[in-house]
Amino acid sequence: MFARQGVGAGFWLWGRRHSFELWASKKKMKTIIPILILSSIFISCKDEIKENPISKLETEEVNKIRRDTFSFDAKSEEKPGLNLMSELKPKLEKLALLENNYQILKLEESTLKESIVYRGIERLSELSFKKQFFEIKNLDKFKDNIEKINWGYIKGTKDIGDKLFPRAKVEELIFKSDEIANKLVDFIKRIKEKGSTWEDIDKSPNSIFNEGNKVYYISSGGWYMKPFYQEIEKKMKK
Repeated sequence: MFARQGVGAGFWLWGRRHSFELWASKKKMKTIIPILILSSIFISCKDEIKENPISKLETEEVNKIRRDTFSFDAKSEEKPGLNLMSELKPKLEKLALLENNYQILKLEESTLKESIVYRGIERLSELSFKKQFFEIKNLDKFKDNIEKINWGYIKGTKDIGDKLFPRAKVEELIFKSDEIANKLVDFIKRIKEKGSTWEDIDKSPNSIFNEGNKVYYISSGGWYMKPFYQEIEKKMKK
């Protein structure tokens, strides 16, 4: 009898203990769930706080890019009565008066694909989607506005060290409008001011200027020409 009572008491104690554990477990869950909810809200808010400044910075950067963006519109009205004759030869002949005594080794007409400037504008048109700070409009009109491209190769007779002689390629682009000549020179100068973008086109020291509807581009023979290429431009100008 006492054995049965012991067993019954054991079951009763086990039941009470089990009930207490269930109650404690439920209470613990009730405490944990609000904590989890609050934690989730806190993390979400924290992420939002982190994201907002980044978003703001990105927006400011986009706006800055838009403000700084400049364009080259190749569309231009032809201007009748312009001088379409080449002036490249007499300009290159004047370079013999410089200390390096430049001589004309070649003087020929150039195709579009041989032209550094024309290929450069085509290349920049492709890059404009990536670079974002400039754009080129009406590229097809650029070709139509070119009357002729000439180029000359010059080389000095003075050895500037290590059997190096100063040299350069000079392009002359004759346009049917002085407006597009002005726009082209301004655009390329601004591209060069912006950084290394133009170096994708021509890595040598170079310069560009125009006189009316004629654009002259000087591409020197290499970095050893850095002290000399600007004097070529200066002498070529009227």
